[in-house]
Amino acid sequence: MKYLVERHLRDGAHLRRTRPRHHMYWRRMARDRVLLYGGVWAEGQGDTLIVQVDDVAVLRQVLGGDPYVHESLVVDVRTRQLGDEPSWHNAGPPERSSTAGPVTGAVTAIGTGPTRGLAAASAVRDRAAPPSPGDEALSAHESRISRMMLDGMTNRQMAACLGVSSRAVEQHITRIYRKLAISRRAQLAVALHGRPAA
Repeated sequence: MKYLVERHLRDGAHLRRTRPRHHMYWRRMARDRVLLYGGVWAEGQGDTLIVQVDDVAVLRQVLGGDPYVHESLVVDVRTRQLGDEPSWHNAGPPERSSTAGPVTGAVTAIGTGPTRGLAAASAVRDRAAPPSPGDEALSAHESRISRMMLDGMTNRQMAACLGVSSRAVEQHITRIYRKLAISRRAQLAVALHGRPAA
């Protein structure tokens, strides 16, 4: 099963010192095909992960192995199983076990009841009306910008890489958001999940 995980992190020097161990851990998870996607929020105060594991218990174990959890740098965790109706569960701050083992309480059971925000975006995407937001395919250029966004690049970095103005990048992002029926970067990975590449 695939799970989307959004985590709010404590900012500061301790986070920066722990980052190399955190990256090493998730590179190993990517090699083992557990981590399918990982990205840092533009503000740097959180990350988004797409993890493929057998069940919630294994997800707890995988998240509990992250050095950020061992160092109590994860403030809040929200998870949902991909493929279900958008239903977020806010688990609050994770609790580290005394043996530095798996996280307890960092992941809640995944439900299917509708919630605000992503449910509204899903309703727009699922609407049968002709060319509604979310039904349009991304152009090759928009797909390239989407990948840059998922890699954590800022608008300025994307503009420099593409040789265009920051305003041009912002306009592309606005079109991407409209086509995918989303309103923030954190929703991008979920919106692109399962979409054919342009």
